Amino acid sequence: MNSLDIVARRSGGLLLSLLLIFIAGVNFSFIFSVNKIATEAGVPFFAYVFWYTFGAGAVLFVIAAIRRELPRVDFIHLRAYGVAAALGIAFPFALLAFVAPKLPSGVAVLLVILTPAFTYLFSLLARLERIHFMSISGLVLGVAGVLFIV
Repeated sequence: MNSLDIVARRSGGLLLSLLLIFIAGVNFSFIFSVNKIATEAGVPFFAYVFWYTFGAGAVLFVIAAIRRELPRVDFIHLRAYGVAAALGIAFPFALLAFVAPKLPSGVAVLLVILTPAFTYLFSLLARLERIHFMSISGLVLGVAGVLFIV
């Protein structure tokens, strides 16, 4: 069984998985333009980041409630959620919102597309991950897609 089989079984179909990845990519690409427009219009970046992340969290909470998979709410989990939210979303997004008016959109996109490549490289160097054809293919296709657009 390869990774495509696992994805197809878990999501109910490979087509649905590919559609969701496409939708996520389109939505993610709008972040840079909307971010630049909002900051140039004078929207305070902390308020912008708060409402952006709050909205995303609310959508995820509704989906979890519908699926009856609500997250645990004890001190250890809340601490982990807070650290993950701060380091994974809030701080990087606030930093991006702060520097957006000063950077061309292409530079911001390049910073973001290099993140998975460096994460994979460092996980290989730390021997946390093995070299997988699908991982390298995904990175190459992602970079090619961004270079095609930029």
